[in-house]
Amino acid sequence: MCEQCASLFNISRGTLLHIPPSLALMICDILYSPSLRSIPYLSMESNYQPSSLPTPDELQIALRLRWPDDLRFNNATQMLDSSRPIFIPSRIQGTLTDAEHHELQDQLLAAVASRTMAQTFGRAAIELRTRSPLLNRPLDIPTVCLQGRVHPTNAPLDLSQTEMLKTMIEWSSYYSGVAAGLRLPDSTCLQLHSEWLSMSASCQQSNVSAGLMLAFGLNGHITNMNLFTIHELLTANDRLMSISILLGYAVSRRGTADLQVYKMVVTHLPFLMGPTLLELHIDPMVQTAALVSLGLLFACTSHIGIINQLINEIGRSAPPEQEPSVERYSYSLAAGFAIGLIALGKGDDLSTDVPFAENIPSPVSRLVVLMEGGRRSQCVFPVSGMNEYRNGSHPSDHRTSVPQSNHAKESENVNIHLTGGAAAVALGLVYLRTSNKWAANCLKIPSTLLAVETIRPDLLLIRTVARSLVLWDDIRGSVEWVEAQVPSIILIHKKRIFSEESRHLERHDWSVDDETVAQSWKL
Repeated sequence: MCEQCASLFNISRGTLLHIPPSLALMICDILYSPSLRSIPYLSMESNYQPSSLPTPDELQIALRLRWPDDLRFNNATQMLDSSRPIFIPSRIQGTLTDAEHHELQDQLLAAVASRTMAQTFGRAAIELRTRSPLLNRPLDIPTVCLQGRVHPTNAPLDLSQTEMLKTMIEWSSYYSGVAAGLRLPDSTCLQLHSEWLSMSASCQQSNVSAGLMLAFGLNGHITNMNLFTIHELLTANDRLMSISILLGYAVSRRGTADLQVYKMVVTHLPFLMGPTLLELHIDPMVQTAALVSLGLLFACTSHIGIINQLINEIGRSAPPEQEPSVERYSYSLAAGFAIGLIALGKGDDLSTDVPFAENIPSPVSRLVVLMEGGRRSQCVFPVSGMNEYRNGSHPSDHRTSVPQSNHAKESENVNIHLTGGAAAVALGLVYLRTSNKWAANCLKIPSTLLAVETIRPDLLLIRTVARSLVLWDDIRGSVEWVEAQVPSIILIHKKRIFSEESRHLERHDWSVDDETVAQSWKL
């Protein structure tokens, strides 16, 4: 009977392809599925209530009806499954001894384990906002298995217990929680209660729970949580949890300058709290995340006071009693991103000095000093220094004793290897898509080898990317445009170094550092 109705109304496969997918699926269910010919869900007495998002089983049914012969989604899901052990062949090469063979197996397991960690990013992309959670149970989070199994004996094979392995397990669990939380819809489509959010976060391990909190922030659900619960999580002295809460709240309240979130961020940034009798020991990674959170919270507000303090943080010297931290470069780079976010695309508003208010250089001029080098007194102006500038004097005129670090030797000039990348990122974001010629010339790579040798190769790459952000409309998708961003002197010596003929010729020009040319070109 159903086939006769289809032929009566002239419904064919071509007809179904030209109507809305939801209507086509319903017609397929009615006409071509034997198990659904009774269509009980169309009757008025039915209690069927469609959910906002399909369940995984409903999603599979819809996929099979829409694409009956396409298995790419299932294949991609299986490829991104990180809950299964890693299978290692029992024999990689037959000519090796047992000790050498075990060493190769360990190396293969370590390489595949790194790939397994990256699967969480793919899973977050393929499952982005596709699940509606069950509110009577916590969110299900898949595990990340880094254990190996020797095929075909199925004997277990574990990675060597090192600090690197602990870090891998920590971050893989964290990103697994982020990927699981991103499956939920955002706050505009689904409102989740504070109790369910707290239950889902508390039922997991600490690293997984921290990643889940970051996902709640990215989707806008973290603002529904009780502030008392947030306070307990922040005072638990968990590094990853603090990072997730700060970033999550800042993303949820981005561009609003919310006072409550600002107080939360400031308590993790000692330079904004002012003098205190308490000895605060805040993890440098948490401070780095707090800087990014500050930039997100005040995004596109051009808050000049915070910008000045962030510039001071980039150019300040090492603290006297604090040992040099390995996160110091990331801290400086995070401050550069924060400046760029606060004044995103508003460089013209910051390029002029404010008359009759502060007789100090403009923020962009100070960023240029941090990028190209110069005296610290030209770009770092603490509160006392700004007051002296307002009175018409220069802070360097007063020979006050500056506390020197006990662990790192600091000079009167800024260290461009530490501040250059942050300043370049800030300038690129501040002048984003403005086509400002002055900013583009400041970010341009020097045209002489002597000047190029004073800049690290990775900073050359950052300056090139930042300059492209400024000249966004001039970007072209061609090899010629890419080579046009490289100084001509580098291109000339690159052809000499990487050509086949140069390998057999004796070198005559020893004034050119081939290593500098090679690193500048490759990066």
